[in-house]
Amino acid sequence: LGLDMASCVDLAALVAVSVDTSSGVQRYQVRPSFFTCGDRAAELRKWTAIEQWEKQGAITATPGPAINQTAVANAIIELCEEMDVRGLVYDPRETQNIINEVLLYHTIDVIPFAQSHENYHEPTDSFEAAVKSGLVSHDKNPVLAWQFRHADCVKTTHDRKKPLKPDPVGAPHKTVDGVQACVMAYSQAMNFDESAEEVNVYV
Repeated sequence: LGLDMASCVDLAALVAVSVDTSSGVQRYQVRPSFFTCGDRAAELRKWTAIEQWEKQGAITATPGPAINQTAVANAIIELCEEMDVRGLVYDPRETQNIINEVLLYHTIDVIPFAQSHENYHEPTDSFEAAVKSGLVSHDKNPVLAWQFRHADCVKTTHDRKKPLKPDPVGAPHKTVDGVQACVMAYSQAMNFDESAEEVNVYV
C-alpha cells in the first residue's frame, strides 16, 4: 500500500499495488482510494466531476474543513483484512496517528517514504517502464485517470525525477497524489518476494 496523505487542499490517496506472478512475468494491479474534506469537495465542483466520482465510490468526501484521518485508517484496516498486505509505504508528514491506529489491528511493514527526488527516481523510472510494457493494470478509477493525464515527471539538475502536479497558477485544482502513491507502493512491489514472511516495523 502507498499512502500520500493531505489535510485540506490536496487529496489523500491510498493505493494498493498487487503483484501477479502466475504468468512467469511480474505484473501489477493498481487499486486506488481517494479522500478529501467537504470544504475542498465544494471547491472542486467548479473544476471537476467530483459529484459523479463520489457517487461511483471513487472518492470519499468527509465532512468539515480537514480530511478525516480515522476514515483513512479504517480504509487501510479494511484492505489489510481483505488482502495479503505486505507493507504500507507512507509519507511521514501528517500520518503518524494513522500508522499507530493501523498497527493496533494489523502487524505489517510500515515504511516511511520522504517525498524527495532521490526516493522517487528509481521507482518512477521502473513504474514508467512497466506501464509502457503493459505490465500494469488498474480498476479505471476516474480520479486516478484524471491525475495521470496532468501529472508532470520533473527532473532535477542531477537527472532525478518524480511525479509532480502542474504549476498551480491557472490550475489550482490539479493534484497528483494518486500518481505519487502508486509510485510509493510500487517502490516495494517491484522487489516483491513471494516467499518473504518477515515483518519489520519502522515508526
